[in-house]
Amino acid sequence: MMTVSTQRLCQVLIANYRITACSDMRDHLFELMKPYLLIWLKSALRSRKEYKTSPEILSMTWDVFMTGLISYDFKDAIPQHFSNEAARIVRREIKTRQRTRRRQQSLSDTVEGDFIDRGDGYNRVLDDTLALKEFREFLPDDYRQVFEDAITAEAFENSRMKRSPVSGFPKHRYYEARRIFQWFIQFFMNQKERKTNGKGMSKRG
Repeated sequence: MMTVSTQRLCQVLIANYRITACSDMRDHLFELMKPYLLIWLKSALRSRKEYKTSPEILSMTWDVFMTGLISYDFKDAIPQHFSNEAARIVRREIKTRQRTRRRQQSLSDTVEGDFIDRGDGYNRVLDDTLALKEFREFLPDDYRQVFEDAITAEAFENSRMKRSPVSGFPKHRYYEARRIFQWFIQFFMNQKERKTNGKGMSKRG
C-alpha cells in the first residue's frame, strides 16, 4: 500500500516534471512508482483473466505510467488514478485484440469467397476488398508505399510503426499522408461492417 508521504512525493515529482519535462526526473518517478504500478496492473489483469509474460507486463506498466502521468489530476489520489488507468489499459488491450481477430476473420472469409464463389454470385465482400486494391493502384508510386504502410499499421493496431524509406518524402509529410490514409481505411472498414451487419439483421428478420 502506498503511504501518504510517498503519494505526496509522487505529486511533487509529477508537478516538477510537467514544468521541466526532465527525462531523468520522469525515470526516477517511474522507478519509485514501479512496484505499485505492477500491483495495480496485475490486479487488473487478474480481474479480466488475462495472462501476460514478464516483458509484456513491463511494457504495459510503462504505458500505464505514461498515460497516467499525462492525465493525472492533482485532486485525485495517486493509487486511485493509476489503478483506474491500469484497468483502462487492460480493457483497451482486450478490445484491440478482439478487433484484430475480427479483421483477420473478415480477411479469411474474403479469401475463402475468392476461391469458392467465382460465378455470377460474386462475393460482395471480395468486391469491397478489391475497391481498396483498385484505390492503391490509382495512387502514384511514392504514395502507394505510404498507403501500404497505413494498411499494415491499421491491421496490427500499431500507430507508432516506423516509416518506410520513401524517396522525396520528408518525415512530417510521410506521417501526415499515412494518418490520412488510415482515416480512410477506418472509414471504409466501418462502412463495410455496417453493410455486413445490416444484411445479417435483414436475414434474421
